[in-house]
Amino acid sequence: ERLRTVHAAFRARRKAAEAYLHKQPDLSPAQRKEMLEATMCVLEDREFAAVFAPGGRAEAPVIGKIGDNTINGRVDRLVVTDAEILIVDYKTNHAPPATEAEAPSGYVRQLALYRAVLQKLYPQRPVRAALLWTEAPELMEISTPALDAQLASIVQRDDRA
Repeated sequence: ERLRTVHAAFRARRKAAEAYLHKQPDLSPAQRKEMLEATMCVLEDREFAAVFAPGGRAEAPVIGKIGDNTINGRVDRLVVTDAEILIVDYKTNHAPPATEAEAPSGYVRQLALYRAVLQKLYPQRPVRAALLWTEAPELMEISTPALDAQLASIVQRDDRA
């Protein structure tokens, strides 16, 4: 029964994506097909199952204070479960870096700030963060030490100001 439900959800997603793309007059049929297949490739990939599982929200607002900074942003995908919180930021039209250390610091900084806000909201659950490089597609989890280092550098800058 669960498998039938999953297949129905995939069919519904594909149908919704097709309908959306059909309404884009500036796209050729070839562009629509390419976009549809790239999108469905990500949505149906088992590696990304947790990202698009029930409990996930798209464009979830994140608002809070970290030190003297007010954080007001939107998480591309936020998955809240009883066990953990997962933040995912999509990066389109970018070739993924080979390693986490090569990820642009601005992207990691943004995830670190969102994670800090969400840690205050969910203190009993681990908060993980990842970048979803849609060109590959590839999910790159950013390690806790990398996120902590970015947050520490933000706090140090604030202390010096």
